[in-house]
Formats: sequence, C-alpha cells, structure tokens
Amino acid sequence: MADAFDERLKASLRKATEPASRMQEDVWSRIAERIAAEPSDREEAVKAQAAPPVRRRRLRRAAVVSAAAVLTLGAFLAAAPPGRALVAEVKSWFAPQKTVEEPLEGQPETTEVELQEGAAGYVIYFDEARFRMDRVDGVDRIVPVEAPGPAYPEVYMEISHTAGAPADVAKALAASVEREPTVLGPRKVEFPTGGWEIYAVGGTGGLAWNDPVVRYLAIDDGAGGAFVAKQKYFLEAEEGYGARFQLMMKEFYITENP
Repeated sequence: MADAFDERLKASLRKATEPASRMQEDVWSRIAERIAAEPSDREEAVKAQAAPPVRRRRLRRAAVVSAAAVLTLGAFLAAAPPGRALVAEVKSWFAPQKTVEEPLEGQPETTEVELQEGAAGYVIYFDEARFRMDRVDGVDRIVPVEAPGPAYPEVYMEISHTAGAPADVAKALAASVEREPTVLGPRKVEFPTGGWEIYAVGGTGGLAWNDPVVRYLAIDDGAGGAFVAKQKYFLEAEEGYGARFQLMMKEFYITENP
C-alpha cells in the first residue's frame, strides 16, 4: 500500500517539475523517508483526492520543487495532520533567496529577491530592499519601503483568498469597478500566471499621469476557491510599480489548499 502511494507521488512530482534530475531525486528521497516513517493507511485518501491538481504555470527555472508539485502534495496529504507537516516541510525547501533578471522600464534588471510566506497558503518572492509585507485587515499587503508620498495615489498589492471559482470571482470584481472610466476584462490571461484579469483606470480614464490604476488577478487554488491579487498604483507608474507587481506574481506559488 505504501509502495503504491510512493510510486504515484513520485510520478506526479516528476511530471510536474522541470528536468532538474539530481535535485528532483534529492527531493523525492526526502519525501520517501518521511512517508516511510509515518505508518498510516493513505490509500483511501489518495483515491478520494485523485483528481489531477491544477497546474499554475510552467516553471522557467529549476527549483527545489515546482508549484504544481506542491499542489500535488497538498491534494494528497493536506487532509491529515502528518500530511500538513509534510507540506510545510516541502514549502521550506524553496530557496530563501534567488536572482531574477527581468525587463523593467525597457531595460534588463538583475534583482536579488527573497522568499516571503503569505498567510493564506502561498509563498512569493520580492526584493526586501524595495518592498515589505504587512497585514492589513487580515489581508497580506505588499507595499513600497519608501512610499511615493501624499501627492500620489496609493501603491500596494494585496493577496487574499476567497471562495468561488476564479471566473465567477473575476465577474464580481469587474462589477466592483464598472463605474470607472476605463475597464478591461475580465479576461483569461497566462501572464504573469494563469488566471482571470480585470484592469481599470480611474480619474480621467488614462489621460492624466496620476490616474489611479487597479488590476485584479483571480487564480484557481485547485480546491474550488481562488486567490486574488489586487494591485493599486497610478498610470505613470505602469512600467515601475505596475511591472514590479506583475513580476512578483510570476514568483507566486500555492503551497497548500487554504
């Protein structure tokens, strides 16, 4: 029974991750050791939760374990206390810091980013020299370390979790901004990660540099709910704060079903 579970989990990990074979085998050996040390009947849990996990996106860089692999672990193991402990351990295997190179304001930029753990079952990377994560009304809010100032509209990105399918959540979010002069969406997107996006511009609708911008991204959590990233900034900052928030969401990984 344990061998069958081992084989199914190993196959899921190999299918979901990028071909970083030696690293992948090290990950699997650690998982197998934990499973062998926890003698429990997992077969029924596997059968009950055998629906394929939602693939967030194809990882472009080799990592200790991909978002999809972690989702697989969550689907198989989150129901039992030992499973939650194992998911937490896998989550800890993400590199605490890594280097990313992305175009910003038309120029390539290399940045050191640090791993941040959200409250609702996800991790994300961002540059701690530029941003920090606060808890505001029970929601994770990523804000600039140095705020633009009182003359500028608010700048932040909030990440929360909600019930409902992403498409339905996106429709409700679109309705909340329907009075803004310019509204695009909801529309299905693959960048910065798969989900539904709404983009709205207030003020003059895009004619003034300080027109407030709000962008929503609703992401499937793989368990009937959605993560929502709400980005707020102003039109002139589209290639600054706006681009940085989008790049952060490229490094967004679901670690367990909330």
